Amino acid sequence: MPSRLRVPPPLLLAVGSGFRTIRPDAIDWIEADGNHIRVRSGDAEYPIRASLRATVARLGARFRQIHRRYAVNVARIEAIEPNGEGTWMVTIAGGLQLPLGRSYRRHLISAFIQL
Repeated sequence: MPSRLRVPPPLLLAVGSGFRTIRPDAIDWIEADGNHIRVRSGDAEYPIRASLRATVARLGARFRQIHRRYAVNVARIEAIEPNGEGTWMVTIAGGLQLPLGRSYRRHLISAFIQL
């Protein structure tokens, strides 16, 4: 069955004095940090001068913002569950837990329904 999701082009990242490309499917999660974001792929971290919202929009339906500071590759999500303190957490591959903002919860669940 063909996927309904288009494959976005690789991101071009400035690394040192050169550039590197990274395929969106290799990205695990993204963290906002002021005027920059940190793209995380495995053990690697790539800082980019960009907004989280614009980057998620460019990467397409495979990515969802889950918090004002975080976005994840939906394919990397292992669990979405309450943490017992009134908030929810998203567990991604490797066991890392990221907070799920209340206003992002419904949007994230809808991503799974659409897949």
